[in-house]
Amino acid sequence: MRNDKDRIKGSLYAFAIGDAMGATTEFMDSYEIKRKYGKVTDIIGGGWLNLKPGEVTDDTEMMICVYKGICGRTTDKAEPGYYGTLDNICQKFREWANSNPPDIGCTCRTAIYSSPDPNLFGWINANEKRQQTSGFYEYGNGGVMRCLVPALMKNKLLTLDQAYITHTNDFTQHYTEEYYYYLSKAFLMEKPKIKRGLREPTGFIKNTVYNAVEWFRRSCDLPTAIIAAVNDGGDADTIAALTGGLAGAYWGYDAIPEKWVKQLKPEIRDTLDEITEYIVANS
Repeated sequence: MRNDKDRIKGSLYAFAIGDAMGATTEFMDSYEIKRKYGKVTDIIGGGWLNLKPGEVTDDTEMMICVYKGICGRTTDKAEPGYYGTLDNICQKFREWANSNPPDIGCTCRTAIYSSPDPNLFGWINANEKRQQTSGFYEYGNGGVMRCLVPALMKNKLLTLDQAYITHTNDFTQHYTEEYYYYLSKAFLMEKPKIKRGLREPTGFIKNTVYNAVEWFRRSCDLPTAIIAAVNDGGDADTIAALTGGLAGAYWGYDAIPEKWVKQLKPEIRDTLDEITEYIVANS
């Protein structure tokens, strides 16, 4: 019987592995993947970002930023309490963006630099004004892709609010909440019962959550779920990461092939181990 720690660690590791593996096939379609690779079954790097094997994208990096914001690793500018935690997360996003990462989504970048100081309400006000003025509402993946830490801590409010600070709309809230729901069920060894089919693997949050849930639902083990999402292409890093988060919570860390764990960069593994211990101690 897998314990909670095994499921938490499994979810975190499978998320990062899906991200690293899916980066290779991001923005390709399934036919292009088959022609170039046959089938991607390991972390091999490359892709449009030309990553080294074991490197991850903004999905895992922003998930780590959320963790660092939650545990208070920031300056003394933030107010104490819940809103201070969200300000901490804003600060960590800004620090990360300033480090010139190879991959950062347009909506996240715009929000992160929308006000002079990293500030929760400054960002939200700017996001709301921008969307109302343009009539374009930002329904990308940036909010849900990084929600894993508060979701594993069973903190639904923080899961939703960390998404809202860059993707400030009810649509994003709905599908982030849906992912939270299925992750909670996976942690309880429950798979989705509804067959909704697969959608085009774009960066549209509804399609992403639907596909991640569906790859998890129809797979018989953890590797099959991640590999299927990776080889479907499109926004493969995010879809495979979210698929991995569900599969890891369901099957646990021991279900992850050892070679995949070893293929992650050592510093990523160290951080995932640290996050695991933090969640276990604070949930």
